[in-house]
Amino acid sequence: MKLITNPATPTKPDELYDLRTDPKEQRNLALADAYSEHLAALHTSAKMFLVGGATDQSVDAAASSLPEAVREQLRTLGYLE
Repeated sequence: MKLITNPATPTKPDELYDLRTDPKEQRNLALADAYSEHLAALHTSAKMFLVGGATDQSVDAAASSLPEAVREQLRTLGYLE
């Protein structure tokens, strides 16, 4: 998944692409209800990265509130152990 967001411009909508099935980024999934949990998980990861100091433990703790399907995808992508 690829998230394109700009926190400085909240009126501009997010973009979310599944690069495995849409490598040319033609289908924005950010507005699809089926991807709302993925979008939330990526936003959480991005915020933790931007504020710095995120440890493996803090990432795991934040991820524990996410649905199992989202956690499994984050594991598959290498974000969680």
